[in-house]
Amino acid sequence: EALRERAIRINANVAPGRSQSEALAKVEELSDDLPLGYRTVFAGQATELDETTKTSEKVGALTRYFSTAPAADAAWAVHFLSGGRFKRLVGARKLAEWAMEAAEIPAWLFEECYHAVGDLAETIALLLPPAVEPTDRCLDEWISRLLALAGASDDAQRAAISSAWRELDGTERFVWNKLITGEFRVGVSQSL
Repeated sequence: EALRERAIRINANVAPGRSQSEALAKVEELSDDLPLGYRTVFAGQATELDETTKTSEKVGALTRYFSTAPAADAAWAVHFLSGGRFKRLVGARKLAEWAMEAAEIPAWLFEECYHAVGDLAETIALLLPPAVEPTDRCLDEWISRLLALAGASDDAQRAAISSAWRELDGTERFVWNKLITGEFRVGVSQSL
């Protein structure tokens, strides 16, 4: 049974004139004063890795993650960072259909958005309403939920995906959708 932790989600943007590295360094500095048993986890690390081309920033993000991640989560992170991925677990047409229903938008509007964005996973993440049941599940739990989609009935897949969409916001939902479609890639050299 996976260990569940209580979580407080804090979303923030970098202040004008400051870099993401400066902001993360300040958060790390402040997290040194947390009571025993508390830790910080950066949900945006996949984005952080993908958005920078600087090796030092990638190494820093990886170091921060692996220094606090549970072993099972770290193992999955290594799998994905080294290029591992799952085959498409649910067809694109089904995902689009379920997303249109969840977002309560007509097909023509979804298609227009998709053509403007150019990526199904991102289009869905942007169109869905905000999470209504935020969760603190660890990566290993999410992967277990994801793997359960393989071979499941359409109704079971739909229920599981809709549930995840209600629990995830923004970048988390985008990454989930990329994992479902088999298109998740993060820009990290295997030599890191």
